[in-house]
Amino acid sequence: MATAQEATQGKSASGAPHLSQAHGIPFPKYFAALAATYNAQTGDTTRSLFAAALDDITAQVPLTSTSRVHDNAAGPGTAASVLVDRLTPDSLPNILVTDRVAAMVSAARESFAHVPSVTAAEMDSLALSGVVDSSVTHSILNFSIFAISDPLRCVREVRRTLAGGGGGVAALLTWRRFGAGEIVRAAQALVRPDLPPMAYPHPEFWQPGVLAALAVEAGFDEANVTVLEKSVVVGPGPQLDGLRGFWASDFVKPARVGWTDEEVARWPAAVEQAVQAEIDARGGVLFQAYVVLART
Repeated sequence: MATAQEATQGKSASGAPHLSQAHGIPFPKYFAALAATYNAQTGDTTRSLFAAALDDITAQVPLTSTSRVHDNAAGPGTAASVLVDRLTPDSLPNILVTDRVAAMVSAARESFAHVPSVTAAEMDSLALSGVVDSSVTHSILNFSIFAISDPLRCVREVRRTLAGGGGGVAALLTWRRFGAGEIVRAAQALVRPDLPPMAYPHPEFWQPGVLAALAVEAGFDEANVTVLEKSVVVGPGPQLDGLRGFWASDFVKPARVGWTDEEVARWPAAVEQAVQAEIDARGGVLFQAYVVLART
């Protein structure tokens, strides 16, 4: 298996350089603004996809009241909310929700104020000094690896904090197909097909095998790394309405760089045309995920 570094040298599968937005978006500022509307602007997809993977995760290491869960780079605690909803209060483990963006941590604290077993803390995923070594049973990175400046160092920290001897599992989720981004690209092509499509931050993680290779490079035994795929379709309704907030957000401003005012004015109609084409073809906006489960 190639190392993650070999697979992530800023090239696409065709060998062409990636035009990544990773260095053009002030992530902490953007995510601070997103904190109050995260679930809506993602169409609840990151929550739905984690929920779809939960049985696979617990098949590796069961969740009990004595488990220790770390929802890492968690935003407002999206993955933790699945556990709170799925488990009974007496079976709910201790859950630590961390994020480097203060507004996300505040949103998590507000959301889980009624759940004493959930705590939230501001913490950098590259230096998990607040997590006790070798004691976490379930470590979650739910659609955040591509927003982290040093993914390898992050996953090494995940590995360091997990319980050994088969008692710990990392659940690493990333996009295979980011449906909201594909709508952006389709809308761009309707207005300015001559310009390159919006690129994704750390686009290497959209390639098969890259996140699994990163887990191995970070210290997990390749024999204990499992890759799954999950998908969800967001059809007409409140979740699709939430996604419209994403398409109107600052995150997609780079998609309109170089456009005239007249072309920018055509953006909302182009988005709606792209959405309708997706609905006609797939029944809604399709999101697909890679789920990498890495057991100690």
